[in-house]
Amino acid sequence: IQTQLLRCGVPEDKIVTGLRIPGVWDTFEAGCRAILGQQISVKAAITLLTLLNKELSETEGDKVYFVTAQAIVNSDLAFLKIPNSRKQTLQLFAQHNLSLLDPPDSANSPSPSIDDWINIKGIGPWTIAYAKMRGKSNPDIWLNTDLIIKKQLAKINIDAELARPWRSYLTFQLWSMA
Repeated sequence: IQTQLLRCGVPEDKIVTGLRIPGVWDTFEAGCRAILGQQISVKAAITLLTLLNKELSETEGDKVYFVTAQAIVNSDLAFLKIPNSRKQTLQLFAQHNLSLLDPPDSANSPSPSIDDWINIKGIGPWTIAYAKMRGKSNPDIWLNTDLIIKKQLAKINIDAELARPWRSYLTFQLWSMA
């Protein structure tokens, strides 16, 4: 991977060795992370995710489980200091995930796909790509529309195609250089 990063234009002295895709439990968690992280810093996104879990997650002894779709649907999310449109997106996303658990006619419906999220108001291609990268551990996601990536591309000349099939690593590499 390091060779491909060099070939595509990442300066050798900036390469973070041992970089891995930090996967998450499932695509629902990745989707929640992506929705909460839209257009804000990583630190602010982590704060929101921590608060969401503090307020709505289930515990069992000292174990804390990631918040469920049902808990999000049942909450007004007033504790989250985010625009109402983002709260609505999170609730629509949770409702969508609940509907997958009990589809009306599962024998005749096609298999659900992350790509179907595009039909949820407030979810766009970046959110879907991010969920594929983190929730499915897809190694070849290139988030070139991400604000930090755009800023990095303005500083260094990168040919992302030369990083295939490892563009997720290029994405994380550029994020780490910010």
